[in-house]
Amino acid sequence: MMYMLLGGAILLLGLLIVLLGIKLLVGGNWLVGWLKGNLALLITALGIGLGWSALDLFSYQPLRYDQQLATIDFIKQGDNKYRMSLLQPNTKLFTQVVFGEKWQLSARVFQVSPQLLGFGMSPGFRLDKLAIQQGDKLSTQWIRQSEYGFDLWAVMNHLQWTEPTVITAHHISDWFEVTDKLSFAVMVTATGLKIEAIETEQ
Repeated sequence: MMYMLLGGAILLLGLLIVLLGIKLLVGGNWLVGWLKGNLALLITALGIGLGWSALDLFSYQPLRYDQQLATIDFIKQGDNKYRMSLLQPNTKLFTQVVFGEKWQLSARVFQVSPQLLGFGMSPGFRLDKLAIQQGDKLSTQWIRQSEYGFDLWAVMNHLQWTEPTVITAHHISDWFEVTDKLSFAVMVTATGLKIEAIETEQ
């Protein structure tokens, strides 16, 4: 919910900036106000960029370290053929047919500074890819991608202009055997992505 509210606030701010840019652009004499026109274009572009990034932020969820964030299990359907199911709270069930013997999970994380934590801002995460190994072959399945053509995490990870206030991290789990009818709990710790088998009562 927090990242939905934050994304909505950024989207609203972006819309207001776009409206301000348009007002500056159409107001006054363009020939006389050349600098004013360029400033308006810059402000409009900034507003569009903020709105675009807010849409991508909607795909992230608040992160609670050392707590279960998702459950993943495999149901055998044939020789090295499994139906994988991944369930996260407040998210649609993700299912995929995979072929292989081992699997690995990755996640994208926004780590925030203690100052932001003091203002009530929490870290955020998005499960990224599922890797499947079958013999010498390795395949990957996207769990969730940026849906609007703008990858906020990738841009921040490349530019690193928000550090140390907000730090981007990419966590990758160890490899696990694909096991029929065995569920795994997915957690993020201070050191990375942690996967644990869930013991079931016999």
